[in-house]
This record gives sequence, structure tokens and C-alpha cells, in this order.
Amino acid sequence: MVTGMAHGDFAQSAARTPSGQVSRHGSAPFRQPIAKIISGGQTGADRGAIEAALKAGFAYGGLVPKGRLAEDGCVPTKFIAMDEADTEDYRFRTRWNAEHSDATLILAFCDRLEGGTQRTRQYCMNVCKPVFVDNPAEPKTDGDRLAVFKWLEKVCRKNGGRPLVLNVAGPRESKEPGLAAAVEKYILQVISTDKDSS
Repeated sequence: MVTGMAHGDFAQSAARTPSGQVSRHGSAPFRQPIAKIISGGQTGADRGAIEAALKAGFAYGGLVPKGRLAEDGCVPTKFIAMDEADTEDYRFRTRWNAEHSDATLILAFCDRLEGGTQRTRQYCMNVCKPVFVDNPAEPKTDGDRLAVFKWLEKVCRKNGGRPLVLNVAGPRESKEPGLAAAVEKYILQVISTDKDSS
């Protein structure tokens, strides 16, 4: 059960994750700006992000409600790196994940955010935590790459160059069918070691 964890606990875990450097056609090495993906384990965006991390062999974690509560019953036990809170209150784990990460990426099909997704964005704004909103089906671009890369690099620089613990949030699957699969594909692009392939 988790009642509180210092940010350093995530940072120490993240520090053990390889940063993944590759050369981009003779240019300076690309340093992966993300060290770890976390989420609340709900269906939809949360689940898609963790599935992507598992598929890529990437570090993941996050806080889930007591009993691993989720709209489809419970957060899959295969997500063994996720911690369980001592309360079933979704709001507690939503705020905790936003607080114990360096930045939050919100992924949704709809421009209008509601419920826990909107609360996540509002909390990040209230405490001046970096937050970026994107549509995984029609992602924002910056030239010939995903715009999220530029945002991540900026946040990473402000973080002293240390790779980030990234909280991924968004609507549940019942609200936006197909979101989990779209987020999984999006996150796999983001955590790829070669941005030029995106």
C-alpha cells in the first residue's frame, strides 16, 4: 500500500534506466528524455501507455487505487511495477501520479477534457507542473516530427538534463473507445530511441 512516496524514490528508480543514445545521421546523439512512464492503470489512455512500456521493455510504474480498482474490474496483475494506494478514491491516485512525476502528458481524442482528465490538467496548472495535451490519432507536429518531442526536450532541460518521469493520463476506454490502442502506438513512437523513425 502507498500512502506517500518521496519524488526521489521515483528518481532513483528512473536513474537505473538506460537513457538510450543513438546517432542521428552523424548529428549529435539523441538522448531519450524519458526515464520512466507512470499512470493510474485505468482503461483507455492509462492502460495504453503501460502496455507500450511493457512492449518496449521500458521502465514503468504509477499508483493505482486500493484493490487495483478500474472500470473493467481491476488493473491487470501483469503490471507488477504499479503500486497500490490505501484508498479506492480515483482522485487520490490521479493527484498522486501528477505530483510524483516531472511532467504529465494527456492523450485524448476529444479537445474538451472532462472528469479526472480535466482535474489532472487543472492540478498540473495549479502547481505549475508541465502538462502537454495531444490527440494520439492526429498528433501535433513540429516540422517532420511529433511536437511532443520538442516539449519533452524543453522540460528535460529545465529538469537539469535529467531524464523525466512522465505521467500519462487521459479518458477511460468507455468514454473514448479505441483510445488504449491509439495511445499505445503513440507512446511507442515517443519512447523509440530514434526520433527520425517517428
